[in-house]
Amino acid sequence: MHVATSVAVCESRDTKGLYALARAGELTGLTGVSDPYEEPVDADLVLDTQEVGAEECADRILLRLTELGYLEPLRRTPCV
Repeated sequence: MHVATSVAVCESRDTKGLYALARAGELTGLTGVSDPYEEPVDADLVLDTQEVGAEECADRILLRLTELGYLEPLRRTPCV
């Protein structure tokens, strides 16, 4: 699974302040700031969290895991 999100969005969501520390030179090795980022070329699923909300991402992950055989298909029972 690849979560495709820009560095700018990651920075805006950074509750621990790691990006600010990296930009100030107090933290090294942060991907996208002082460490190169290499997008995977063979991900089973790509989620663009700038465009898709958390609930939709979760649904897509569950669907893909089911398609790959890691989860059993959801069995819906009819309401009586």
